[in-house]
Amino acid sequence: MPRRRQPANPPTPPPDDDAVDSARMDELVAAIRPLAEGLRALYAQVVAVYRPEVDAIIASRSRDRRRIEQALDGLLSVACDDEALAVFKRLCRYYWDIDPAATATYVYAYRDMFGHEGEADKGGATAPGE
Repeated sequence: MPRRRQPANPPTPPPDDDAVDSARMDELVAAIRPLAEGLRALYAQVVAVYRPEVDAIIASRSRDRRRIEQALDGLLSVACDDEALAVFKRLCRYYWDIDPAATATYVYAYRDMFGHEGEADKGGATAPGE
C-alpha cells in the first residue's frame, strides 16, 4: 500500500473569530479613548462655566427668561454628562415655576436628544406630577 504523502506546508487553521474581534475591539477602544477623554474635559469646562451662572440665577431669583434659556441651551448640549445633567435639572426645577411650558420643552428636548425617558424623571427635571 502506498504511503500518503504529507503536504509540505500543512494548512494553517482559520483564525479564531473571537480573537480577531477582540483584537479589533481593543484597537478601536485605544483609538477612541483620547476622544472620550477630550469630551469629558470639554463637559467639565462647560459645567464650570454654567454652574456659577445657574447658582447666580437661582440666588438672585432671576425671572429673566432669556438668561435662563441661554443657560439651559448650553447645558442641554452636554446633558449626557452626569454633572451637566444635574445642573440642567436644577435649573429646570427652578424655571418650572416661571414658565412650565418652556421648561417642559427643555425636558422633552433632553429626552429626544439622549433617549432617556426614565432618566429625567429620576432627578426631577420633569414637570411635577409626571
